[in-house]
Amino acid sequence: MASFTRLLNASLFVGLSLVLVLSLQVSAAETKQYSAQWLVEDVALSERVKNTVWLALISDEAIAANVSTEEIKVKPLFIEAAQAPIYTTRLIEGKRKHVAQFKYDIYPAKPGEFILPKTQITLGRGKTAQVITSSSQQIEITPQPDASRGLIITPKLTLSQKLSATELVAGGAVSREISMEVDNLPGYLIAELPLSLNSDDGDVRVAANGTQTNTFRGATTGKRLTELQYRFSRAGEFTLPEMKVSWWHPTQQVVKYSVIPAIDIVVSPAPPLPFKQRVAIWQAQFSDFLVQHQFALTLLFITLLIVWWQRQLIFKKLGYCYLTALTKLSSPLLVAFLLTVRAAFTSKKAMPNLLNRWLPLIDKPLQSAAKKVSNSIEYQADGTIKLDRAALLTNMCSIVWHQYSQQFSLQPLNPN
Repeated sequence: MASFTRLLNASLFVGLSLVLVLSLQVSAAETKQYSAQWLVEDVALSERVKNTVWLALISDEAIAANVSTEEIKVKPLFIEAAQAPIYTTRLIEGKRKHVAQFKYDIYPAKPGEFILPKTQITLGRGKTAQVITSSSQQIEITPQPDASRGLIITPKLTLSQKLSATELVAGGAVSREISMEVDNLPGYLIAELPLSLNSDDGDVRVAANGTQTNTFRGATTGKRLTELQYRFSRAGEFTLPEMKVSWWHPTQQVVKYSVIPAIDIVVSPAPPLPFKQRVAIWQAQFSDFLVQHQFALTLLFITLLIVWWQRQLIFKKLGYCYLTALTKLSSPLLVAFLLTVRAAFTSKKAMPNLLNRWLPLIDKPLQSAAKKVSNSIEYQADGTIKLDRAALLTNMCSIVWHQYSQQFSLQPLNPN
């Protein structure tokens, strides 16, 4: 019995060992049947244009499991993420192989030699998933002609525009949407429009700026949408400028231009606001004024209260100061000058009284000339007064000026 038990245990051990060895061999065979590599042979790659390369998962049998890849980043290459793989067959080393190909669109920013890195491809999901790592691949990016520097390289570039209105009132705004569509280039790689935002006729600002990318049957079309807003504060006729974009045609090797025309805008005067709305605006402005100058207005109100409370004392002090200043400044020459100025506005009837007050203020050397001025007034038979006001004022001013300038003239050393 003991020998039978030992024989049974030995048989079980040998059987389990054979099963383990066979499973390991099968697993190794399953793993070894897959390989991955970059397919870039016979592909010419150029800078600043769309280049297509393929990452291939190769198998001896049909690939039925779910296949996915990791994200690839290489500076300064803009690499579009791969979508679902394309399943096909290829003749590799004389044998028909099953291939899952991932398409990558590459947009190099500059020429040179770069390396596409080793990339992991996941076959299946969950715990049973297998990871196959591809080999790296060196690629060479050729430069574009010097004439294309700074230009968008594309076989087709289209400009179009939409306008919200061509007639508006002063204070209104016009929205101008400019669309730039570029073939074989994603939207995020399209440069912004060369805009001039300086305008003497109105305010210009960029209201929106976005990009889109559309792919249909392998063809990529990028679009940049730019919305400009022009605001006109005064009436008149204005012109929105034309837009011109230069670009490089890679096949024809020439510079081409896309243009959208200028647009005429008519701005009419704005109608007056309704009375209620104007009153509301005035109230708002007054409220803002009170809030902004609240402290200064409070001080002014307190000052006015103090002045009103002490008004009798303040007026008494001001009256005293006025009399003192008048006493010090009331020289005959100053009074004569003030009366001369007053003569320009005095009525003819009051002119004799004014001249009677003016005549004693003139110095003796000028009294004869001053009397001639006073005697130039003619009394009519009907009691009215006739005078030449222009000549009268000219003579009065001349006499006052001579009296003022005498104090600065030289006096004789031995007067008689």
